[in-house]
Amino acid sequence: MNASGPVAPALVATLDGALHPADAPLLRPDDLGVLRGDGVFDATLVVQGRPRDLSEHLHRLVVSGEIADIAAPEPPLWQAAVDAVLAAIAAGPAADAEWMLRFVVTRGVSEAGPPTSYLLAAPLGAEMIAKRKGLRVRLLQRGFIGVEVAALPWLMPGGKTLSYGINMAAQREAHRRGDDEVLFVGSDGLLLEGPTCSALITGQTDGRPWIASPSMSGILDSITVRRLFRACRAAGWDADYRPIHPDELRSAEGAYVASSGRLLAPIEAIDGIERRLGPRTDELRALLEMP
Repeated sequence: MNASGPVAPALVATLDGALHPADAPLLRPDDLGVLRGDGVFDATLVVQGRPRDLSEHLHRLVVSGEIADIAAPEPPLWQAAVDAVLAAIAAGPAADAEWMLRFVVTRGVSEAGPPTSYLLAAPLGAEMIAKRKGLRVRLLQRGFIGVEVAALPWLMPGGKTLSYGINMAAQREAHRRGDDEVLFVGSDGLLLEGPTCSALITGQTDGRPWIASPSMSGILDSITVRRLFRACRAAGWDADYRPIHPDELRSAEGAYVASSGRLLAPIEAIDGIERRLGPRTDELRALLEMP
């Protein structure tokens, strides 16, 4: 994508396929998604008019709904909204741009539902695209141990929920310290995940390349990491989830963050200390089929 291309307005679609102006009212003021952050969402990237891993993201949305006890629409029920948005993108001034699709489901206006569901599409920002070249990471304490949270379902481990207050506060703290992104560290000293990303490290053993991401206890199942692992294994890499200490992040041959929008970005500094960029970055980008 050309980040200097035309700027297009955001698009909103409901499950019936109707398009709505992004600046027009859609939610009731008493919707619990607004009052309590009570809802779930998922997001994926559109490249050249095609959403990446759409079925996996819609399935994860259903799983997040189950974790939060919200009846998120099954994947086929989103098709009319997706078709409407993709048609509008294709007919608009930024058809060649990368777009983010965000599938949002709130609990609605009462505990009994029905849920409020809509699809929001917006062009991917130039800053997000630029950060694919490299970013600075701040390690911050999260205040829990992943494996312990995984056993406490009322904390909704592994769900992608709308309650992002802590995540956004952490990102603001990183920005105040001159960094771009956060990776949380558990009370046991092990890496967890970031507010909007997952961590990855790479290396080689006896000439065989490997890639690893933190154990998934209590954190989100990253679809971008899942896709990259499949591609790496097919290319002869070892790919595993395992406990990772921050010292490994600092010393590994390569260190990265992965997300649905940035896809893959090398870490160029941790807590203000520069680190080398991974020598296999271009290979990983190709395996992930990055634009």
